[in-house]
Amino acid sequence: MVELYGMGSKLARIWAKENIMPLGAFKAALMGAGTSLEYTYTKDHIVGGYGGVGYKMTNQVYTASSNTYAVGTAYAIGTDVGYFDHAQTINGKTGMAYLPGGAVRTDASGSENTDNNQSYGFSADTFANLTAMTVAIASATTGIIDDNIYTAGGATSRTCNNYTNYAYEYGIGSDTWSTMTQMGTSRMRSQGFGMQVKDGSEMFVVGGMTANCHPTYTEVDNVDGFTPSGDTWAAKTAIPVTCAMGMQSGMGDYIYSSGGDLDGSGRADTTYRYSPSGNSWVTRTSSASTQQNGWAYPIISGGSTYLYTQGGDVEGENSDETNSYSEASNTWTSRATMTSAGRWDP
Repeated sequence: MVELYGMGSKLARIWAKENIMPLGAFKAALMGAGTSLEYTYTKDHIVGGYGGVGYKMTNQVYTASSNTYAVGTAYAIGTDVGYFDHAQTINGKTGMAYLPGGAVRTDASGSENTDNNQSYGFSADTFANLTAMTVAIASATTGIIDDNIYTAGGATSRTCNNYTNYAYEYGIGSDTWSTMTQMGTSRMRSQGFGMQVKDGSEMFVVGGMTANCHPTYTEVDNVDGFTPSGDTWAAKTAIPVTCAMGMQSGMGDYIYSSGGDLDGSGRADTTYRYSPSGNSWVTRTSSASTQQNGWAYPIISGGSTYLYTQGGDVEGENSDETNSYSEASNTWTSRATMTSAGRWDP
């Protein structure tokens, strides 16, 4: 099975070389009924996080076709000993992942935001340094549209109530950052990785947190959509629950949100699906787990696309779970466990 999925003539060349199924079926599996799932990939990876015994720089690479994890080249920034709260997205057309910003553990007791920006190539298993972010931001939402990376919201320092509505664009081809129109609602820990839909025209920021001073946390149900072509934000229909740290991603024509912290009243196992065209939410089958604060990606496996949720914490304990959701059957399936348990944010 190939790992790179493109469009048009490139798609036909890949099919001709691999001949893994009839060309029509190959296109349908990758492109669905509408336009191309050009950013969907066959692998993802879990970088850094907090593992219960400390902060991590590890790189766990997941391959859907074999349902296995492998230990990839570790992430590195100077002498830092941990990397967490970072944005993360994958360009499935090129097999490259991008990790802008985040926070680093500098030693046994200190941490700070970083403006570091790196890419990761799945085939070469290597990281590369890119142009640093304009501002060091952690806990931001990120997405990829038209081969540009977008970040929105997040925290500008490690102190309390430091959330922002900043938005930035990173041009992959030019290796440059641009400042975009600010988001309508300042917040952090919306935790959406690769939150975009098939037509590639809009990114969504779902839920999040507007107060983060322990023991007081304030979570929101706001949903904001960003259209890069006009550099504009628009308020959308709120998610049915007030939550932060949900595991969210775009898949096909929809945005999905699974789990999350319910504004201090418990953990969710609910799954919601948002339709950008209808600006509406519907409830889907709940996950068997109250996973939150982990990673979520759409991944191609066996000719179909699934939403994968990985790691995080379950009732306060670090998790090594991997679960996948099928829209076609509206069901969740337990997958392989990670090489080590961990969550995105400590």
